[in-house]
Amino acid sequence: MKLIKILSLLIFTASCSLVGIRNSEELSYKVIHKDNEFEIRLYEQYTIAKTLIDDDYNNSSSQGFKILASYIFGANKTKKKIKMTAPVVMKKKQAQWEMNFTIPKNVKFKDLPVPEDKKVAFEEIPMNLVAVVRFSGARTASKNKEQLLKLKDWLEINDEYEEIDEPMYAGYDPPWTAPFLRRNEVLISISKKK
Repeated sequence: MKLIKILSLLIFTASCSLVGIRNSEELSYKVIHKDNEFEIRLYEQYTIAKTLIDDDYNNSSSQGFKILASYIFGANKTKKKIKMTAPVVMKKKQAQWEMNFTIPKNVKFKDLPVPEDKKVAFEEIPMNLVAVVRFSGARTASKNKEQLLKLKDWLEINDEYEEIDEPMYAGYDPPWTAPFLRRNEVLISISKKK
């Protein structure tokens, strides 16, 4: 019953994304450099709710989403609901996958309700510089890998930055969005070479 409520709410709040209209708060950033589908962005500090799953990309994605969606839709000690944001991000952590949701700007770290599920944790992400490639279509492990290689090639050509962390795979739309309207991204945290 709880899963049906979560899915119904997601369908209602994201119904516009069938035609490519996003209505969730998005993580804000400043574009430092743009080159077609590639960007260098500066993100201000933000907070995430995250969970680790020990499975392949697809299963980790669905399991992680269910855990974090339950939390923001009230599976916490105070039953507080937190608005859905975009993007939803996946990142490889050794043998596991981490999924994270960005916490809305108006919710302070100290005010986050305690999760009922111990698999939910929080982290404050400091200001960071990120290289990004944007693409549409299905967000699959093979498509992510293809786009990651494109981004790495682009970074090699633009030789002023170096990678400082594992890549992240971001999706801005629910799976029922028409594939050609989906916004997906591969992101790599970077720093300027000295």
